[in-house]
Amino acid sequence: MSSAELPPPGPSHFYARRALWLALPPEPPTPPSPSPSRVKLEALLSREGAAESEEVWRAGLSNVWKGLIGGNQLRKRLPLAIVLKILQAGWLRDGTWPHGAVAPPDDMGMMPPDLPNLPPPVLPPHLHQHHPHHQHHQHQPHHPHQHIYPQHQTVTYHTGVGPPLMDEDDSMEDAEDQQPRQGEAEQSDGRHEGG
Repeated sequence: MSSAELPPPGPSHFYARRALWLALPPEPPTPPSPSPSRVKLEALLSREGAAESEEVWRAGLSNVWKGLIGGNQLRKRLPLAIVLKILQAGWLRDGTWPHGAVAPPDDMGMMPPDLPNLPPPVLPPHLHQHHPHHQHHQHQPHHPHQHIYPQHQTVTYHTGVGPPLMDEDDSMEDAEDQQPRQGEAEQSDGRHEGG
């Protein structure tokens, strides 16, 4: 279904898009038979301890790894499991993957543990003056150590070490505020001469 066939934006559009998304995809075309180089690569990687084996590395795995990390495009697709084994073998050699480390088990089906119900944050009294349904709010400039809460309340926190940190932009604004503007300087000169 093309976008021209979809209903106009609104609930019916949403349900039409949802139905398309939930529909089963068409049968994928049968994959072509693997190339001889892929068959060789799969045979090398199926050996026991292939990622650590120098023989496997010199037999062609190093060239494939260099191509992958160099950003070269594969001529034919490789299954992700093979790509990961190639990357792991290279990472073992460049020190990214520690020797003897084992990949963690597949966690695709695992759900995160239940999180405890945490109480809402306790805000300082001066922040309770804003009503959450208050329509008008004052715009406050954002500081890197501020968090904006949903009720447009700003809470500044301090690291506890030294004075609050300042951005370069903040220090430039402060310096500009301390210098009189050109028009102000001329006016003050005129007042002194006349007075």
